[in-house]
Amino acid sequence: MLEIATEAFFGFGDDVQGNEYDDDITRNLGAVSCKEGRLLAFPSTVHIRVSSFRLADPSKPGHHKILALLLIDLHHRIISSASVPPQRENLGYKRQNSVNQAL
Repeated sequence: MLEIATEAFFGFGDDVQGNEYDDDITRNLGAVSCKEGRLLAFPSTVHIRVSSFRLADPSKPGHHKILALLLIDLHHRIISSASVPPQRENLGYKRQNSVNQAL
C-alpha cells in the first residue's frame, strides 16, 4: 500500500466563545485518528476540526480526500423553513411592515 499523506485527526468540541458571559459553550470531546478505510459518524451538533496533514513523501505527488455523508433519521420529521419565523428581529419588522403596507 502506498502511503500518500501523514495521518490526520478529527478534533471534537474545541472551545468556542459565544455567550454573553464569555463562557465556553462547547466541551472538548477529544480526537480520533483518520486512518484509511475508517468511517467516523457523529451528530451534526458536534463542532469538528480536521488537523493539518502533509504528504508522507513531499517529493511525490499526492492527495487527501474526505467524503462527508449526511445521515438522516426517516422517523424524525424536520420542520420546513417556511414554518420557522425570522430569527433576526429586523427581518420580522421588515416583513410585518410589508404586510401592513399591502393591506
